[in-house]
Amino acid sequence: DHYVTVEKRKEGFLGQEAIVFYLNGGVSTVADLARVHAFTKAVEDRFGETVLSLANVPRFVDDGEGAIQDEHYITTEELARPDFSVRAWKERVAADPSVFGVFVARDFAWLAVVRYLPPDHDEIQEYRQTVAFLEGRSIPTQEWLWRTDVQPKELRLGVSGWVMGRGELDQGLNVDMITLVCIGVVLALLVFRLVFGRAWDALLCVGVMVACGFLWTRGLMGLLGMTERVFSVLVYASAVVTGTSFALHKIEAYRESTDTTPAAAWR
Repeated sequence: DHYVTVEKRKEGFLGQEAIVFYLNGGVSTVADLARVHAFTKAVEDRFGETVLSLANVPRFVDDGEGAIQDEHYITTEELARPDFSVRAWKERVAADPSVFGVFVARDFAWLAVVRYLPPDHDEIQEYRQTVAFLEGRSIPTQEWLWRTDVQPKELRLGVSGWVMGRGELDQGLNVDMITLVCIGVVLALLVFRLVFGRAWDALLCVGVMVACGFLWTRGLMGLLGMTERVFSVLVYASAVVTGTSFALHKIEAYRESTDTTPAAAWR
């Protein structure tokens, strides 16, 4: 509808990014259609009105008397009728190319609920909110340090979209970087323990290195107003690796130096 499109754009809605929920399992009973209606309502209650599915897309029909009916493809009233036929419903949907193959598979294996994202959305926040919605729970902040997959509460429920794909990629890389940093810190402790011969000296050196790297990267991000991204974790991992290598080279140079003071050996 060109008029609706123009009006929505005036309101700031562009519809360029979307998250698509897929209700798998096919359409064979009234319960399958009622499931779509209930899920659409749940998505609208959680995320707002920018949601489309067969439960709220109008089916324009000329009643033959000069009026256009615009009832939705799935309504609770129609589903409750004793003479409602799933087969006849499928035939009506298949006859409409604007929804057939878009909001429902051509073999009726799935039905889609599409949620359009606002133009100024934050991808990470949208990804995490969607994951929490799919799993039906509030996810603690610390859990994002190790989780790499989405586990929907309902097994027949799927999700797609660029935001979800990029969110999964970002989350996986974040977990990998955090894991590598932890492994690097453990290895650095062992190396410094071998170099100094004392656990306390090794702990002090590695602790100062990690703390300085953390303050440097996170402090700079705070000053620049940056949010956490996979590249910021990568920079932190690089700081730990580079700091370890630099410190070991300097310590070895000091041991091999003939200078009598640390300041002279440093130069």
